[in-house]
Parts: sequence; C-alpha cells; structure tokens
Amino acid sequence: MATKPKKKTAAKRTPKKTARKAAKKVSRKASKKTAKKAGARAHAWTPRTLMAELKRLGTPQNRKVYARHGAPASMYGVSFANLYALQKKIKRDHDLARALWDSANPDAQVLGALIADPERATRAELEEWTASASWFMATDYLATFAASTPHALPLAKKWMRSKNELTKRAGYSTLNTLLKRAADDTPDAKLDTAFLEGVLDTIEKRIHAAPNRAREAMNTALICVGTYHDPLHKKAVAAAKRIGKVEIDHGEGTNCKDFIAVDEIAKARAHRAKKKRAT
Repeated sequence: MATKPKKKTAAKRTPKKTARKAAKKVSRKASKKTAKKAGARAHAWTPRTLMAELKRLGTPQNRKVYARHGAPASMYGVSFANLYALQKKIKRDHDLARALWDSANPDAQVLGALIADPERATRAELEEWTASASWFMATDYLATFAASTPHALPLAKKWMRSKNELTKRAGYSTLNTLLKRAADDTPDAKLDTAFLEGVLDTIEKRIHAAPNRAREAMNTALICVGTYHDPLHKKAVAAAKRIGKVEIDHGEGTNCKDFIAVDEIAKARAHRAKKKRAT
C-alpha cells in the first residue's frame, strides 16, 4: 500500500531571517528608484546627442524608400516607429524642437513637430518652420502640430494662398486636421460653412493647375470637407465629380495610389456612421 508523501513544513522564520528579507526588499526598491533616475538622465537629450541618435537609427533601406518619395539626401532614414518612440521618451520640449527644425534635417524636423509645444509656438516661428520644411512629410507633421495652436486658422488661410508648393500644402493640410477636429467636437475647432464653400470653389477652379504636392493636399481637403462637414457634403461630392481624377506624381518606383475623392468620401462617411452606431 502506497504511503502518502509527508507534507512539507514551513521553515520557522527567525528574527534574523526576517531582518534579512526586509533589507532585501528595501534594497530592491532602492535599485528600482536608482534605475528610474538613471533612465530619466539618459533621456535628457541635447540637440547634439539627439541628432547623433537619429543618425544611428537611420537605415540605408529607409533612405532609399524615402528618397523615392522626394526626401533630400541629407535624410538619415529613421523609421516613423522610432520617431514615435523618441517622442514618447521626450514628450514636450519646445526648445529642443526649435533646434531640430533649425538643423534642416528631414528626420529631425518631423520629430521636432512631434515634440513641439502648441502653447509656446509663435505665429512667426510657425511661418519660419513652414518656409524651411525640407520635404512634404515634414510639412504634413508641422501642419498637424500647427492645427493645435491658436494660430491655426489664420495661418491655414494665408498658406493656402501661397504659390510655393509646400507652403500651400501646409495650408490645406492644416485645414484638413481642423476639419477632423471639428467633426470630433473638439472645443474651438468649429469652421464657418461660408468659408469652406469658398475653399471648395477654389479647389474646383485651381486644383489641376496647382503644384504636385499642393494638389495632393487640395484633393484631401475636398475629401475632408465632404466627409466631416455635413452641411457641405453634397456640394463636395458634386465638386468632386466635376473635378474628376486628380493625378499625383508620388515618385518613381512607389506603390502609392491616387485617391478618387468621390469614392473616398463615401467610404469615410460609411466608416463614420458605423463608428457612431457602435458608440
């Protein structure tokens, strides 16, 4: 007949053992606290160390891909996943953002737009950054940031009238972000319908003759008005039908496709309706 295994008895805890255990617990807490402080110090970036980190993170493959999309040769080729990871570590640092924009490096400018502080950004500064944008992706990230500042709408109106390709793109891209924010009921993001009617008329008249990357943002603006501003949905769709396909040069060897405004408006509104029902 099999015998039952004996139950293990808990070892008696002596005062000496209890003291040692408590000491180890305190030591572990102290180590974690020290490591946390060390990590914070490690992420106290300077313009010089951050530029060195961006250079380290760049890859030849990314440089090749970005070059096909018009990025200048000065780009390091940092993935956007790495740029977002750096943003998470840095959070807001407007002085550092200024230094990054002054570098004229495409990777640095995108990161600069991600970490800039909307409460500290001046109108003159945003104008300078827009004029110095090194490629269209830096312009887009800057426009997204500009839309969160008090200068958003006045600058969007001014930039949309520009003859410069990237500045005009900045204007329409800023407006596109404002349209999305307004649809989400973001405070102070409401847009005047009469103003947007004028935007639609301008797009219809001038989109095909606009510079390439500005033309792309204008087409997106047409889609955004039709999607997010309900009073002008029908007018945007009618304008999109008259405009027809908008040809964009996305760069040699890229897989980017042109957005057909009528189709994109329909898909986006269906998605919004589904999301609304779900909530």
